[in-house]
Amino acid sequence: MADKKVDNQIMIKKVMDLLKDKDKTIQAIYEQMEEQLGEVPLVSQVMSRRPEQFIPHSIYSFFTLKMPKSLNAKTAELIAISAAAAAGSEHCLQTHINAALIAGAKMDEIYEAIMISALMSQTAVLSKAFRKLLEMEERQSSREEREH
Repeated sequence: MADKKVDNQIMIKKVMDLLKDKDKTIQAIYEQMEEQLGEVPLVSQVMSRRPEQFIPHSIYSFFTLKMPKSLNAKTAELIAISAAAAAGSEHCLQTHINAALIAGAKMDEIYEAIMISALMSQTAVLSKAFRKLLEMEERQSSREEREH
């Protein structure tokens, strides 16, 4: 138990070190975003009002999208495009299409990521809708059998 407490204290100290000069840290994050995304997204601009949340969130985002362990940054951005399309997030789409282009993606690759998203979204809608349709058919059939 004591080891965990020491680990937590070390982590808290490291986070607090990042927050000591929060304006400098935020500026460095903004510069990195400009370089890799072509902009500082609105979500980041608003979140930066709370440096204690923004800075760890930005670090997490950076390692997830720009330095994934098993994917390259271009592939991660293509996945982000697909997810943004499925979620219907227009602003995320704009940001991640631009980031994918910066990471070396071709327009055709972006098109395919969007089409895969559309197919998966359509399949999810159809799967739910058809299950409801089949439930209603079953109820209707049971009702008709009881009436005869």
